[in-house]
Formats: sequence, structure tokens, C-alpha cells
Amino acid sequence: MKTSCYVIGAAYSGTTLFNTVMDTQPGVRGIGEAVRHIHRGPNRQHPWCASCNGERDKCDRTPDIKGSNIHEAFFKQYPDTNVLIDISKSWDNCFQHQKTHHYIKIISMVKDPHAFAWSQYKHFIRTERKRDVQECFDAWLHHYRSAQMLYDRHCGFTLRNRQEDPYPLLNADDIMPITYTEFVTQTAATVERVCAFLGVPFDADAMSRWYEPSDTCCVGGNQAVYAQRNNPTFFTKAHNYLDGKYHGKHRQIFQDTTWLGDEQFMLDAADCYQNNKKALRPLTMTSGLGKLSECVKRLRTP
Repeated sequence: MKTSCYVIGAAYSGTTLFNTVMDTQPGVRGIGEAVRHIHRGPNRQHPWCASCNGERDKCDRTPDIKGSNIHEAFFKQYPDTNVLIDISKSWDNCFQHQKTHHYIKIISMVKDPHAFAWSQYKHFIRTERKRDVQECFDAWLHHYRSAQMLYDRHCGFTLRNRQEDPYPLLNADDIMPITYTEFVTQTAATVERVCAFLGVPFDADAMSRWYEPSDTCCVGGNQAVYAQRNNPTFFTKAHNYLDGKYHGKHRQIFQDTTWLGDEQFMLDAADCYQNNKKALRPLTMTSGLGKLSECVKRLRTP
């Protein structure tokens, strides 16, 4: 049976990299933020295809989508595919706008609160918007608190009204947590575990060539990650982009720890851990990050 695998996670949590790496595996296609972007309709900005680096509507690999079953169109476009990876991130993006009869599995991807806050904080500076460290921690809390409530509700741990609720009823073993740290530091082992979860073979050799171009129509996502496939010169010129985070990183999967060079950020993040420990403590455990004290330790010793 065909499987729709949705990756639920906050923005800047490594989902685009995960999508790119999983796209290398036999029978798996990483279609990016397909549901999130395609359902927006013709009055919104046209989504772009990361594979051909142009508008999706002009991509010769794009499926002919009719109705709300976006994934069905992708399965028809790629008949050799058994699993679609969709990184549309939020529960609503994945299910409210996507009607599917395929088997559903969920990957919950999470960064340490401080690592997420650093990524969001730097992106807001880059786009000349203001968001302080506490607001970034608040965004992490909002996303994973909401996600945990939905996991509980849709795995049958809490009551719900099926007539009013269009979302699927899942089994607890249909949800797999992955941390960003384990993915980037133990990539092969993590991908092998995900493949077993999805019921597909693991191909280590194919995974090692994750940076090579793909023929999958991949919609939206982090352009800096997709540059690994279609714009390698980016990594020789990215001196100023996010303080040189990607400079010299072509063909590399790496953990961003550049916050270690910003003492004020680390002080603010430590304060956020202290001030929000009651709200953070249960979420770091249920999301797979471990004890809150372990997250705090990784702030200074990643």
C-alpha cells in the first residue's frame, strides 16, 4: 500500500535536509512542502520546484493535480514510488487541505529549543525583522505544545468528535520522533531507522550521494539546502549569508553551532530555559529530546 509520510516540525528544524536525504532511498520521493504550497491556489504566489529551480507550474516533472488529493497525483507521476515524504510541517497543512486514502505515517522532527531559537533569530535578522530570543522560544513552545495535543488526540489518548474532526485516527506506532541532532550527527543510522519505519529498503550508497540532482518535483523548502544539488557555487560565495554558516559546506551535512560565538544569545537562551522550564520540561521529554537539563547542557556543549 502507498504511504504518505508527513514530517511535522517547526520551521528551521532541518526538514528540508531530511526531505533531500530521504529522496535518495529506493521507492521514496521527497516532494518538499507540496501540500502547504499547492493548495494555496492560483491567486497566491506560484510555488517553485527546487529540482529545476523554477516555478512548479512550468516544471516538466510536476504532476497533473486535480481536486484535493495532491499525493495521489504525485504517485501517478512517479509509479515506482511507494512512499512520499511531505514536509508541509503543520498538522493543518498536512491534513486539512489534503484528502488521501493512502496509509499515513508521521515523522516528528525537533531541534533543541535554543538551536531552533538561534536559527529563527538569525533568519529574522537577515530579513530585517525583529524577534528576540524569548519570542523564538515562545514559537518553539507553541508549535510543539500544539503538536503534542494533536498527537494525543489523534492517537486516541483523548476524546474527540469524529463528525467535526476531518483528521485521521492514527496508531501510536505510526508516529516516529527524530531529533535534528541525531539526524545530522548520525545520518546513516537515522535514515536506516526511518526506512525500517516506512517499510522500504535502506541504500547507504545512494544516501551518500544525497547532494546529486534529483528528478523529483520538490516544492518549496530551504533554498540553501537545495543549492547542494543545483547551485554549488553558492557555497563559495556565501560569506555573508547567515554569517557564513554555509560557506565551504558543499556536500556536507553539518550541525550549526555558530551560536557559541554569540555570548549574549547564550545568556538570553539560558534565561529562557530558566524562565520557561515548567512549560519546556514535559515537551522536551515527549518530543524525544530527553531531559530539559540535557538540552540546557547542549547549549554550551553541543
